[in-house]
Amino acid sequence: MVESGEVEDLTERQRFWLKHVRAWEKAGGPMKSYAFVHGLEARSFYHWKRWLTRKGLFQPGAERPRFQQLKVERPAAGCRLHLPNGAMVEWGASLTVGDMAALVRIVGELP
Repeated sequence: MVESGEVEDLTERQRFWLKHVRAWEKAGGPMKSYAFVHGLEARSFYHWKRWLTRKGLFQPGAERPRFQQLKVERPAAGCRLHLPNGAMVEWGASLTVGDMAALVRIVGELP
């Protein structure tokens, strides 16, 4: 982990990107989506993630838990899923497995 003194020694721009890279990792999901939602240029985002990692200021996977508890409830006419980000998804029995996976992935990326 990064010592607080090391973060204080960073420029304003470096702290800006470190804050976003950490927030992206905590949120999960694709970097490109995070960059788009926050009005950041994806190419710059990738550059700064790589730079911060090389400098030892960001450690990929250090803040993300390896496993998250997932609670699935099955009502009679479909399914309800509570995601770790607090979102709840419900769908009817007619939803295909592929559509269900896409829905859960999209909702799971929400903050």
